[in-house]
Amino acid sequence: MLAGGNSRRMGQDKAQLPYGNGTFLSHTAAVLQNFEEKLLSVGQRTYTLPGWVSVPDDFPNRGPIGGLYSALRRCRSDALLVLPCDLPYFPRGLVEYLTSFSDAGWRAWVLKSRDGRLQPLCGVYTRQCLPLLEQMLAEENGRMSDLLERAEAHVLEMASTRFPDFVLGNVNTPQEYQKLKTPPVVAICGVKNSGKTTLCEKLAAAYTQRGLQVGFCKHDGHAFTPDVPQTDSFRVRTAGALPAAVTSDGCSMVVTPQAEILHAPRLWNSCDLVLLEGFKNSDYPKIEIVRQGNSGQPVSQAPIAIATDIPGLQAACPVLNLNHLQEIVSFINRFILHLPE
Repeated sequence: MLAGGNSRRMGQDKAQLPYGNGTFLSHTAAVLQNFEEKLLSVGQRTYTLPGWVSVPDDFPNRGPIGGLYSALRRCRSDALLVLPCDLPYFPRGLVEYLTSFSDAGWRAWVLKSRDGRLQPLCGVYTRQCLPLLEQMLAEENGRMSDLLERAEAHVLEMASTRFPDFVLGNVNTPQEYQKLKTPPVVAICGVKNSGKTTLCEKLAAAYTQRGLQVGFCKHDGHAFTPDVPQTDSFRVRTAGALPAAVTSDGCSMVVTPQAEILHAPRLWNSCDLVLLEGFKNSDYPKIEIVRQGNSGQPVSQAPIAIATDIPGLQAACPVLNLNHLQEIVSFINRFILHLPE
């Protein structure tokens, strides 16, 4: 596990940032707990982690090339799985997938996301890479892309797996870290009459029965009037008051600009999961419904999965059976709620 970076964009040590019930460091360590030999590349830091051997850089300030070289020299095994410490979504199943190629005879193998980007820090490197690393250190060449080329690294396409690309995302900035503190969100999107509300209703019921608190927010593609004209709240809101609210003993209604509603912590912080309906052009994780006789192809931007009743539908992301609710729930459990597999 690589944990010796400078965290320049974050402005503080990423490895020690709180996450879940511990830190990024302890979270990723738990994902990798089943390995017999566990090496922690610490750069020039002084981390200690139970069950892990801390490995300082033999060549300081050389980036991941230096950390990988020092770890491979210490490694007793023939090959070394390499992951950075700040991968909050990386699942244990993808670790098992990477290590399943240990008998393939490759010098190195790495993942490639569906958008074509190589992931050199999510891969496996054998001891055959040591001479290449030594040469690159002598040349003061720290480019991981050059190492992949010299090692003739094999590329494993994420498109050939059941895992969505966002599990490869790490956390580099305070803004990205802040997003992790908000409740888990998934958008159910699709064209008109594709069954978005029906699926949200089923998901809300399924998770409520499991004891989770579920929030819901629908994006209306048309203008709507949130309260009746000439009521007290309507008059004050149209005079310029935002947010505006109406409350009674039974319920409350808050009117606020659409761009702000999902960033109101007090409104959503008690939720275990927030379901969005629509939001197909947003950056939120999206499951798009593609229904037979209604829509033939996905229309959203980069969905993490497609839920469909069309047999054999091909897509650049995992395809789920729209008629099997448990399959969709299991996907959300793994990749949105990050429940144990």
